Amino acid sequence: MNSGTVFQLDADDAVAFIEKQLEASETAQALFRALQDEGLTPNAQRSQLFGIYSRESRKSLSVGILPFVTEDLTAHGAISVSEGGFARAVVVHVQSRTDLIEFISLDFYEGDLLRQTFSKDELAAEGVEAVVERLDMLHSPQPLVELSGRQVSLVAHLAFTTLHRDEFSRAVYGADDLIAISKQAPSVADAAIVMLMTTAASPGGCSCSSSCYGCSSCSCSWG
Repeated sequence: MNSGTVFQLDADDAVAFIEKQLEASETAQALFRALQDEGLTPNAQRSQLFGIYSRESRKSLSVGILPFVTEDLTAHGAISVSEGGFARAVVVHVQSRTDLIEFISLDFYEGDLLRQTFSKDELAAEGVEAVVERLDMLHSPQPLVELSGRQVSLVAHLAFTTLHRDEFSRAVYGADDLIAISKQAPSVADAAIVMLMTTAASPGGCSCSSSCYGCSSCSCSWG
């Protein structure tokens, strides 16, 4: 699947890419352990890989997304990792199987695990910018590629859509559940932008570091 400057690549390629980045990135390894500490288990078969072309940088970037889930389906999570090893993670808490409650962003920042929480209700009542203002800003290295907020939202949408329609979701959710989950897409997109806006790398544009997680931070973390 592709849309302009964003391309969704094969699942087999996703698994190989993520395995390679996890082996090389201490940040990704730390976040992997953090998600396990939250009680989530990785599901490599649901991995996703996106190629994103930056018109501003005239370069492409690969971003892999590794989904996690708890056995009782009360929390979903994900790590996203891009070329160069930059990684972020997220946990999404759910009640009554389909009702998203809150997002927890996980970052390995300056040698420590940073855990920040914001809720779906806060996003709806206050808006994205107000939520961003009360969260800690992360200062990432200079980005490899400058990406746009639109690209982040698009990857979030593609990943979310793919995951809640895949074999795993069809096996554990009924038709009504899947319809209810699909209605959470606007909150997922807003949370992706929050993740993007809490990472500052360069004065102009969006960084690959923030984008790579903006993608996965929410979009892939549900399914």
